[in-house]
Amino acid sequence: MKYEEFERIYQEYYLKILTFIHKRVPDLYEAEELTGDVFLSFYRNMDSYDEEKGSIATWLYAITANRLKNYYRDKKTHYSLEILKQQTIPREKMPEEIVVKIMREETLRKSLEQLSDREREILLGRFYYQKSSTELGRQMNLSPGNVRMIQKRALEKLRMIMEKQGE
Repeated sequence: MKYEEFERIYQEYYLKILTFIHKRVPDLYEAEELTGDVFLSFYRNMDSYDEEKGSIATWLYAITANRLKNYYRDKKTHYSLEILKQQTIPREKMPEEIVVKIMREETLRKSLEQLSDREREILLGRFYYQKSSTELGRQMNLSPGNVRMIQKRALEKLRMIMEKQGE
């Protein structure tokens, strides 16, 4: 494929790809950057295009989908269970209270590890980092209602896990 062919494809598909991305990435600047990445990837690999495997449009949208997936993965905020270990215990507490608190925190940490990554991220995001359902939904590409539903189910699951452990 020659440069003239790339230019024709770019002219034909740029706005379509930009619109597709911008519907998924609200920031126009980021959408333009991602669109540029898509066409750069297309340009670098256009010699490997095989029309028997699909049309140019199919190939471009596959590149776009992969770029969006990488964008969301890279942008995703991960909440670590290590944050629970960093809490400090006030000095004025009695030794028995400190031991009980440490045991409860350890039980909670182990119980959270049994949840899925998504469930754990939602619970830590909501209750430890005080994020709203809307904020978490934006970060995780979920609706706020879906975040609340996953949160409710994860809390029920966490309660059952902790009951089995005697908490």
